[in-house]
Amino acid sequence: MGLPLVVAAVAAAAALPGATGHALYGDEVASARIVSEPSLGRVLTHVRRTESTPPAWYVAAWTVREGGVGEMKALRLLSVAFAAGAAVLTAVWARRLLRNQLAAGLAGALVALGSVPLEYAEQLRSYALVVLASVAFGMLLVEEALRPRRWRWLGLAAAVWVGALTHYFFLFVVGAGLAWLWTARPRAVARPTLAIGAGLLAFAPWLPAFHEQQAHGRYRWIGGLDPLAVARLPGELFFGPDGLLYGLARLAVTLAVAGAAVALWRQREGRAVVFLGLLPIAAAAALWAAGAPIFNERNMLPVAPFLAILVAAAVAELPKHWRSLGAATAIAVTVAGAAYAQATLGRVRYDAVAEAITHSGWTRRDAVVIAAPNATIQIGAPLGWYLPGRPELVWRRSVRGCAARFAIVQLGDPRGWLARYPVGRARVFTYYDHPILGRRRGKIVVARFSRPTRLPGALFYVRGRAPCP
Repeated sequence: MGLPLVVAAVAAAAALPGATGHALYGDEVASARIVSEPSLGRVLTHVRRTESTPPAWYVAAWTVREGGVGEMKALRLLSVAFAAGAAVLTAVWARRLLRNQLAAGLAGALVALGSVPLEYAEQLRSYALVVLASVAFGMLLVEEALRPRRWRWLGLAAAVWVGALTHYFFLFVVGAGLAWLWTARPRAVARPTLAIGAGLLAFAPWLPAFHEQQAHGRYRWIGGLDPLAVARLPGELFFGPDGLLYGLARLAVTLAVAGAAVALWRQREGRAVVFLGLLPIAAAAALWAAGAPIFNERNMLPVAPFLAILVAAAVAELPKHWRSLGAATAIAVTVAGAAYAQATLGRVRYDAVAEAITHSGWTRRDAVVIAAPNATIQIGAPLGWYLPGRPELVWRRSVRGCAARFAIVQLGDPRGWLARYPVGRARVFTYYDHPILGRRRGKIVVARFSRPTRLPGALFYVRGRAPCP
């Protein structure tokens, strides 16, 4: 029991500071508005109308909130728990497969501390749950195929149902599992196939909503196929930040995954990990090449546990006298990478920005000019959530003749801008170039003008109010 407890503790300790300390950013605000709906029917309608994922996570979070957890930040603890569970299952499976405690610890550490899994482990979103469902599906599939038991059949069906209703990319993992099942021909094929079919059948009632969501084109911003993004994915899931050392770590992960895929191919259970880790990437890349812009790091999070096991397997293949040192070194690199990223990367203090503009005299009648990259996600959505009454802010790129008394502007050096405009009151905050965890990129100025002023930017105003009062 020592390894699971250590991995769970590390995962929770890494995610808790952000979960309890960071303000909600734009995508989390979208989740919070759904979870705030007064009824389950409204939750499902809201998900179908505005989101690109199925409703399981939203239903779970809404249920917990209805049970008495009113604070949105507290609901992030669901993701912390799901992420810890995914890291533990990854380590347990790696230990059983590789028979090496330190290598298993490495697999668990990569899922607990890898940059992309850790980013989403603290968030009010569905990604931690789908990672947990993914590794649970893989373990139960192999168990039911090689060592069939009745409870495993039921667990496998439930994992498929929950995973498919949490994120559509989980279906790539299901397809990879079926491919392994029918090519490896383990002891049992029919039973796990029926279990998967039962889980997918339970998912089927959501299919009309899936088609409606697809029509929204939420992933169009991804753009056309980038083969380098596909090749970089394994490394970037775990060591995403910029820098030479992170780049070397990404290269090491890619080489380890390739080497372990060859080594594990000789084992029936090991081959399942290879299928589950690599086939979803290939399938998603093929759809991307066919014109569907769906491939990015967070969508591919369901494969993170299997890639982590492959990295650990590569270490376990080292000569015996190098294995412990190699595993310990890799764990140390993973911990150091996560610690450095957490210490040097940050998030805009959206709650403090909203407090500043409120104390400057903003009311629901006032429009705000926001001049920042990706203004809605970076500033507009979280600003609305933290303003009094939590209004929904809508925007227009330009409104002819409109002037505003308030502005939020991203600048490298605010001094020249402050001298150029009639600013009566201003506060300055650090700006980060990514809404989750980004590098410092200048400042955000929250300004109240001494008179209504026209300036470049998008005009944000409370839904239902006139943009030019």
